[in-house]
Amino acid sequence: MRELGKNVKKIREDKNFTQEYIAGLLGITQSQYSRYENGHTPIKEELLYKIAEVFKLEIETILNYHELVETAIKKNNFIEIVLKDIKQMFKDSYNSKSYLDNFKCYSRFFTIPEIITKTFKSEQQIIQSIANTKDLFLRYYKSYNQLAFSDLVVVEKSFKNCDYGCCIRNRENPIWIVNPIGNHTRGINHFSFTIADNFQYNYSSLTEEILEPDYTRLIRNHSVYYHYYALGFPYDYPPILKQFLDEMLNGRKYKNIIHFNSWVFIFCSAASGRDADIIVEYGKPQNSQENDFKDSTIQYPDKFLAWKASLLHYLKKEHFTYTKSKKQFNFSYKEHLIGNNETYWLGKCIHHLTGANVVTVYINIKNLIADGDTYYTLLKCFLLAFHENFSLESNPEKS
Repeated sequence: MRELGKNVKKIREDKNFTQEYIAGLLGITQSQYSRYENGHTPIKEELLYKIAEVFKLEIETILNYHELVETAIKKNNFIEIVLKDIKQMFKDSYNSKSYLDNFKCYSRFFTIPEIITKTFKSEQQIIQSIANTKDLFLRYYKSYNQLAFSDLVVVEKSFKNCDYGCCIRNRENPIWIVNPIGNHTRGINHFSFTIADNFQYNYSSLTEEILEPDYTRLIRNHSVYYHYYALGFPYDYPPILKQFLDEMLNGRKYKNIIHFNSWVFIFCSAASGRDADIIVEYGKPQNSQENDFKDSTIQYPDKFLAWKASLLHYLKKEHFTYTKSKKQFNFSYKEHLIGNNETYWLGKCIHHLTGANVVTVYINIKNLIADGDTYYTLLKCFLLAFHENFSLESNPEKS
């Protein structure tokens, strides 16, 4: 059984998970879990099935992991070469003037045919290599006649540097971009990261999948966990979610956190059936009147209204697009279609604890997965609005 414990430990380390995180998913303490990995306590069949479920592996794979790893090592050199080539494609695309004029960004994705052409590797070799990294992942676009890129298999870049996803801090900047849904929706990870990256904003992205005790996925922007966290109740929080919240809100443990003068923009996706391209919420009930800031999550209305005016201006303006044509899109904007007025919503939770200005922005998924002209033009509209109102020169702390 000691060998089984070693296999479990090796799998956990290979997946870059902490003992505390896995123990939390299994419903045991870290010290108990450590005894299983060290072989001091035998792993019984019932627990082994739970471990397999958490790691998303077959029992046979866990039992024979050491031998499988030895075999895989022989293939690693080739896989590293393939991954290096793909990552270089993203690196070469960074700061390309063809995407966003003077703003910088990585390519949103590359299609498998594009990667084959650039790397001279087969589709099977590319897919097998991507399965061995967390920096890249595959998307399968569903078939809808009205959507571009239908049926294409594409590769997206993931931004990950910590247990829960991506954490970038800038003590000199009071602006925060928060992506609580990570990579679950196509494009939202790229969209939110590009805004933070261009202006050196603080950035928190919850990219790791969080499982409930019944192994269902946690809803990222609305949860009872946010409610209990806002009220300070002791609760059995998923470790990854607790770390995500603590690093933004726990001043006792972390120094660079959201504070009273911060501006927090939470970016999420909206279902394609929603009646707007952009939906903005600031802590009001559903169908509230626009620009009513009573009991909202905004303490500086003038600053928000200036940002909103800039955004609306660019949403209706003609733009030179990704394909270098001139188009006018007339993206639609609405407020309070969803309603974010309880601490079950992440934005209300943050405002309740800090008093910060919090704005939740929902991007309609049809725009996140649209053609390059539509996607990059919408992203450019947001970049221009942030540049005019929330760049360091505009100094939002003095609003």
